[in-house]
Amino acid sequence: MDDLRLWSRQEIGRMKLDLERLFDNFVADMGLPCCIHTSVKPYREGFIVRTVLPGVDAEHLRVIVDERRVTVEAEAVMEHGPHRTRRGISRTVSLPLPVDPDRVEAGFENEILEIKLPKRSPQGPRVIIPRAGRIAP
Repeated sequence: MDDLRLWSRQEIGRMKLDLERLFDNFVADMGLPCCIHTSVKPYREGFIVRTVLPGVDAEHLRVIVDERRVTVEAEAVMEHGPHRTRRGISRTVSLPLPVDPDRVEAGFENEILEIKLPKRSPQGPRVIIPRAGRIAP
């Protein structure tokens, strides 16, 4: 038991990438639309999420944002010779900090979706001054 040790973040990250690659290869071999490859990069005012969506048209794309998550839903069209297959694909990404859903911007060009997610403005404590008397139920 002396040789047991915790895995580092780098080792876990490498394992995650290896598993994603393995799954992507399996999905591609089955002729299904590939997984949604997504990156989250911080910038001064928030985060940029970039997603590669092969076979997806803008009209078959939907982005759902709440304070801590971004979900990309799409319908991909895959062509196999004379046959066309439509498959729904989805990916949800958790964000490290809350964002302001009302200020989110998104653009889609050349099969790349880019989502700009500004951080939510920090709100200080709220001061409440009680009134005299009971409050209504």
